[in-house]
Parts: sequence; C-alpha cells; structure tokens
Amino acid sequence: MTRAEARTSAPWPTVAAEAEMTVDDPGAGAGNRPSFYADPVAWLTTAAVTRAMEGLGRETGADPDLGVVVMSETCTAPTMAVIARTVGRSRVSPLKFAGANPGILAGLPCIRGQFRGPSLVLSTDPAVSVDTALCVAVHWLHTRQSRYVACVAHTRPAGTHRVRCVVLGGPGDPPRQGHRADTAHVRSLLTEPAGRSVRHT
Repeated sequence: MTRAEARTSAPWPTVAAEAEMTVDDPGAGAGNRPSFYADPVAWLTTAAVTRAMEGLGRETGADPDLGVVVMSETCTAPTMAVIARTVGRSRVSPLKFAGANPGILAGLPCIRGQFRGPSLVLSTDPAVSVDTALCVAVHWLHTRQSRYVACVAHTRPAGTHRVRCVVLGGPGDPPRQGHRADTAHVRSLLTEPAGRSVRHT
C-alpha cells in the first residue's frame, strides 16, 4: 500500500482527462495576454489545465468546481530569480512581485478558468511529491471541496519545460478509461519518463 492509499480511506477517483505539453520557452506569446506579469511557468500550467478541461468536452470556466495541485521541481519560479537579481537597483512592481510567488503556478489557472476549488503548489520534484499531491486531491474530492482536481507536474527534462496534467473526478463519476484509476496508474501518468505524446481522454 502506498502512502497515498494509506492516508485516506476515500474511494479512489476516476481519471477524467489528461494533457501534456513540452516547450522550450514557457512564456512565449504570454506578453500580450491579461495577467502578463505572471511567471512564464504559470502560463504553461494554465495552458495544460485548459487543454485537459477541453478534453472533458467543457470550455474552461464552464465547470468551475475544480481544484488545482501543482508540483514543480523549479523551487523558485523564473520571475522570482529575476527579482532576486534586480533587487536594490529599482523598485519591483506589486504585480510583478505577486506574479513571482510560487502560488501563481496554481493560482493563474484558477484565475483564468474562474475555478472555485482549492489550490496548492508543492515546490519539489514531482517524483518526490506525487504521493502527497494525490493524497490532497483525493481528500478534496472525498470532502466535496471540489468535483474535479487537476494534478499538474512540471519538470525540466533536457532544458525544456514539460507539464503533465491529470484531471481526477469524484468517486461517483463513471470512469472515462473503462476502469477506476489507482495510485500507481496516476503516478505513472504524472511522472513517467519522456516519450509520451500529448493525450486527451
């Protein structure tokens, strides 16, 4: 029994949707959007959550009862590094400072999608934090804090930025893949080595 299974007695949820994105520059094209101040990785996590929700057949924001858990091995977001290099030379705008907070990686998807569920960022390698993230997700679903939870893993293989998103549905939802997922299956979807193609279910 894994830590995720041991820490909760809740029925295991279903995998409702998946998405994966790999880019060299996570901020490409973000400059002309609202909330352009947000960290580039936050735009990538937002795009992955949006794509996964489209896989559910819903427009982003059409079903706002969604929680978001993001795992990122980039412990300090890129924008925070810029602030650290420039501090003392000039004032940092409040927007830029807010956009550098690690919480923006989960906050921006919620803001853009108008999701009303809870959000959390775990600033550590997804391979290490995935069981904790899944415990949190199952707890949110079991306690009906949200109907769906998007679990997002951000890694940096070979200098690129890869984001994988798995949307978990409540225990009462019918499985979309013919079976109810378990911890090992969801962990592999979020953390297995490179080579997976972009998928929607």
